[in-house]
Amino acid sequence: QLRDAARVARAVREHPLAGALFREGRPEVSLVWTDESGVTGKGRIDWVHPKALVDLKTVGGYGDSEPAKMGKTAANFDYVMQAAVYSDAWHLLTGERLPFLTVAVELDPPHFITVGQYDDADLSVGRERWQQAVGIYVERESAGNWSDPPDIATLPVPGWYGRTF
Repeated sequence: QLRDAARVARAVREHPLAGALFREGRPEVSLVWTDESGVTGKGRIDWVHPKALVDLKTVGGYGDSEPAKMGKTAANFDYVMQAAVYSDAWHLLTGERLPFLTVAVELDPPHFITVGQYDDADLSVGRERWQQAVGIYVERESAGNWSDPPDIATLPVPGWYGRTF
């Protein structure tokens, strides 16, 4: 695993754009802020370059770093919300507005890499999702209720399930 990680790191360092982003700046920068609702937020930016906030994401196999596939992964894991919130927190704490870049590197050789960013419309949705999450947190904190209803949920399976192979 260590050899594999070293190969991935080397691929990032040798990539013209990704390598340049990680040559200057600081790793693992922690953020602690209070938003408008009084909720304390915490986060850690993978890398702060003087001109960008950089998030490093490792992705599975061949083609997983391609923009369309990475966009789907970002939606599935709410990476867009993370980008919006970290960018806003950075601005709140420093007064500086920096772009948030994601470096997606494939774990499988030859370790293709995509450097990308989310558009303003998607970042707005990320901000809305953050506000919804904060609203739920505030409600539950006020009520002192952190448990979900004890109902048994139906777990829908994908349409392809049950087809004969």
